[in-house]
Amino acid sequence: KFEYNSYYNDIASIAEDGTILATKPGLAHFSINVRNTNGTAKSGYLYILVDGSENTVNYVERLIAIAMGELGTKEVNTYTKYGDWFKNGYGSYDWCNMFVSWCANQAGIPNSIIPRESGVASTRSWFEKKGLFKYKEEYTPKRGDLIIFLSEGASHIGIVTGVKDGRVYTVEGNTSNMVAERNYPLEYKTITGYATPDYASLNFNYNE
Repeated sequence: KFEYNSYYNDIASIAEDGTILATKPGLAHFSINVRNTNGTAKSGYLYILVDGSENTVNYVERLIAIAMGELGTKEVNTYTKYGDWFKNGYGSYDWCNMFVSWCANQAGIPNSIIPRESGVASTRSWFEKKGLFKYKEEYTPKRGDLIIFLSEGASHIGIVTGVKDGRVYTVEGNTSNMVAERNYPLEYKTITGYATPDYASLNFNYNE
């Protein structure tokens, strides 16, 4: 069993199946683990020199397609691959934010656009510091935004897939212990607001 990870993925990320997705020219650094059936593992590193022309990938559509491809994936005895990917030993942690991080990595989106985080509060804080968090009362979400909920101290996050007729549509991990589509009125009481990743800075053909 091969396991791949890219911790500093502004240049390139490596997907679950080993596919390397480049964002800009430079030297990319990956870790690789090989684990056999009894859990014994060996680790190594992979360095890839990326060279090429301007990026024209539509990351919004790629992110949503990857998230939608995970629909129906469930916890198994509280374990998920998203937590295990995030960090060895995190397989049984609350995983809604790790699902978002996993989807972003699979899509080749750098940590400088969607941070690699396990907790919703940390993700919200990261976007707030960059001026990229919008409260629901002052903003209409767009496809590719991240929806953030807060209710009685519990937090949750998902990916916005669209807005129609006063409702926001999402795909979320760790909702009823699975990946599923959801929709809510825009004024839904537990929606706090939206993180708005700066996809346009990745230099592709992005239409508002």
